[in-house]
Amino acid sequence: MANSYKRYPITLAAGVESTVLTVPAASTLIIRSVWVANDNAGTAIVELRATRQSPAGTSILVPQQSLNTANYLDLMAQAGSASLVLETGDALILESSVSSVYGYVSGLLVDRN
Repeated sequence: MANSYKRYPITLAAGVESTVLTVPAASTLIIRSVWVANDNAGTAIVELRATRQSPAGTSILVPQQSLNTANYLDLMAQAGSASLVLETGDALILESSVSSVYGYVSGLLVDRN
């Protein structure tokens, strides 16, 4: 069983649901932060969701958070959570109302093999 710290880049397009990451087989991902920055001339509305494999479903973690031009924020802090645990096949999804929203997800990937 190996643990490795990971950083997943984020680049969002306007109005497109983007799967930022999917947890690989036999793994668990403990997410500590989801930073996003708005490099667009207009205000962005950003939403963070997670999909589960078992039981199947989608959860909205941060509903429609406003992000002004040239600002950044940690969506995990907005969710009021210190960390988020995702299991094999679970996915983290972001959507933005504008393009030029960038960032990264950081966390610990635990290989259960």
